[in-house]
Parts: sequence; structure tokens; C-alpha cells
Amino acid sequence: MLIESLVVTLILNHVRYNIACVYHPPHVVSTSLPRAVADDFDRFFGAICDLKGRNIILGDFNCPGDSPTTFDPQLRDISVTHDLAQSALGPTRFSPRSDGTPSFLDLVFHPTLCNWLDNFKTKNQ
Repeated sequence: MLIESLVVTLILNHVRYNIACVYHPPHVVSTSLPRAVADDFDRFFGAICDLKGRNIILGDFNCPGDSPTTFDPQLRDISVTHDLAQSALGPTRFSPRSDGTPSFLDLVFHPTLCNWLDNFKTKNQ
């Protein structure tokens, strides 16, 4: 597997929460997500979505899109396939090497129809 992950299950008030933290090192071979990495994300998202309970997948995906407010279209398509929405609001990294160029690398995925995360917000620092 080309991604690193840690999954923690919490049971709070008899409700099961599966929190999956992801790290994918930056790919430098091309500007698009390599097929093997996309396949790993697809399998990983599927495995998490099959868990019973409320699922959140978050972390440093290092899969930027074409603009500072988008992420890799292949990853977006994989998340849609698994009925996941993404909640981070904007750029999460400002490159010190290129005059602070913003990119969207840290993402938070959750089920599309999810009323238990209504008050969830991200804050970019």
C-alpha cells in the first residue's frame, strides 16, 4: 500500500465512530495521482465505508488539484464513488519554497448524507 493510515474506533454514548487518519507522501513523478495510489485510495475508502458506525477519513493526502481550492480529480472521483463529501474549506498549505503558493493537501471526508457532522468546521491557520 502506498498510503499510511491509522484507524481509531471510539464508542461514545453507545455510538461508534471510526476515525481514519491518512498520510500520503507527495508524488513528484507527475502532476496527477499515480494509478497505483488511486487504486490504494479506492480500496482504503471502501474498507472504511464498510465499517459499521460513523466514519471520518482525514489527513495529509498530498493530492493537489489545478487550483489552490481543489484537490486531485481522481481522488474526488473516488470519494464520489464511495458517497463521501469533503469538508476542508480551502488551501491548507502555503509553500515556503514558492513565495507562499497555496495548495489544498489536508482533507476531511465523511458520508455525503451526514447530519451528525452539521456543526463540524475546519479552520486554516
